[in-house]
Amino acid sequence: MTVDKDGSKYSYDYENRVVKIEDSSSNDVAEYACDALGRRIRMVDESGEPWKRGLTPLVNPETVVVTNGGMWERFMKTPSIECLDLFESEYKQSGELGDLRNHNMVLMDIGEWQIAKVNCEMIIEKSEHTIEDDFINLGMIEWFLENTSSAIKFWKESINTQFAACPGAPDTPLILWYAGQRLGDEKLVKQSLKKLKRYWKVEDYREFSGWRGTATIAGFLLDKVPDDVFLYDWKDEERGSIEDRRLCRANFWAGMKCLEQGDETAAVTYFKCAFSGPKIAILQYEYFLAKWEYANMSHDWSVFGQN
Repeated sequence: MTVDKDGSKYSYDYENRVVKIEDSSSNDVAEYACDALGRRIRMVDESGEPWKRGLTPLVNPETVVVTNGGMWERFMKTPSIECLDLFESEYKQSGELGDLRNHNMVLMDIGEWQIAKVNCEMIIEKSEHTIEDDFINLGMIEWFLENTSSAIKFWKESINTQFAACPGAPDTPLILWYAGQRLGDEKLVKQSLKKLKRYWKVEDYREFSGWRGTATIAGFLLDKVPDDVFLYDWKDEERGSIEDRRLCRANFWAGMKCLEQGDETAAVTYFKCAFSGPKIAILQYEYFLAKWEYANMSHDWSVFGQN
């Protein structure tokens, strides 16, 4: 919990997302809820009315990824190459951008980046350039297509979108740090680290009771959090799929630290671990970056279903 200069109290979840705001007298101001993707889908203020004007939601409820449980369960248990028609047919029937986003996730997982790029551009246009995740995904697709300047452009634009996954700590500086490292762009690395320092607000990592998402990763990249704590001590086995997603993120950034230190062998191992666990990790952008890095460094493109 944090307290601002006016005495208002902010409570956060394990991913450093605001879940509740109270005034200086401990009266409820607003409460928030997130979907399975970690995106804010509901906000209720003191009047009890969701999406009340003046308190802007971070995710447009009309563009949240949706699908029926049976389809999602099949996707989780089946190789993506066998799921090409799963969400595409659903999108043709529904016309919902959520279904198209799901289909694009399948395309990205099997390396169909050109088709995914066209879809992503359409998604951004139809959602009126408002969703942070869409810009991050388009940036990744451009990166995989080796259009690095375009990738960085979209990643930089993601920070200015209306609806973001994590208020106060967008992932843009993390991704730009990654890009700077891989391109050997010291200026971009320094700029990103400067912004990441704003996320790390404690003197000692032991002030954290556990994983805090983007803020935790920032502390790790800033050498404020030991490797073993970052990877293992802050795990939460009781959270099931949430822990699977956390481990994906942790392994990817551990791999990037290894690259920074010149240990490519360890980096490849971490990257493989990041995308080789339960498929629910596909909901993290680090899943795709890890898969790309592993394939690129090991020359094993079979992970995308390619020869």
